[in-house]
Amino acid sequence: MTIINKTFARTFSRAGSATKVQARMIASLAAGTDLEIPLFYADFDMYIAAVWIINQVTVAADGTNYRIAQLRDKGTDGTGTTAASTAVDTSATALTAYDAISLSATSGYKLAAGKVLAVNFTHAGTGAALTNALIQVMFK
Repeated sequence: MTIINKTFARTFSRAGSATKVQARMIASLAAGTDLEIPLFYADFDMYIAAVWIINQVTVAADGTNYRIAQLRDKGTDGTGTTAASTAVDTSATALTAYDAISLSATSGYKLAAGKVLAVNFTHAGTGAALTNALIQVMFK
């Protein structure tokens, strides 16, 4: 069963800085479940600087049953499939509880005004569950 938290999304910025951070909470994603979640709408041209996933519970590395995460530029109509990051998976690298793992955003990826950024979760084998995961995106 997939449960999305009551859409916790918050933008943070530092005084005098052009860099902003958007955080989106994902309450739970069951093993074996695929899901694509919209993160935010770009109301101006923005450049992605970095992206992290933080999970509350350690997800062990497993070469057969693992979770895959990737950012997607969904365009203006939700049909876009352009990757805005490299895919990160738990086949060889564990997600350690409360440790920020980089989703390796495509350097300087431009999300044009009017487009939506999403995170796409897929799995291999029986997959791996995510528990109270957070996606954090730094952009300019």
